[in-house]
Amino acid sequence: MGIERDRYFETYFSIFDGDAPLVVDHYPRNLGLLDGLEEHPPVAKLRWFTRGWYAASRVGNDIVMTDLRMGSEPNYVFSFTVARAADPGPIPVRDAQREVEIDSRQLRWVWRRIWEPVPP
Repeated sequence: MGIERDRYFETYFSIFDGDAPLVVDHYPRNLGLLDGLEEHPPVAKLRWFTRGWYAASRVGNDIVMTDLRMGSEPNYVFSFTVARAADPGPIPVRDAQREVEIDSRQLRWVWRRIWEPVPP
């Protein structure tokens, strides 16, 4: 996993890959969704706690901050609703941890990825 200002990326490498090319997937961080929320305590706390390893997303009308350090796209362990989307800008709300949806297919994919350079 890596992070840049506007995006983060994931790549998987196995010691069994040999000379197979490295595939890198990029995802937007959507930091613009947090504009105007810089001083909102849950946002400030998550920015500090994640040491910058976070992304934002919109889920329905919720603005969500996700800690990118535990999990992989699209399943991360820690995501928090921090605001409601509104016009002209987001409305801060009390933070609430979102329920984790575990997808066992992803675990099967990781297991296959260990043994196959580029699984389908």
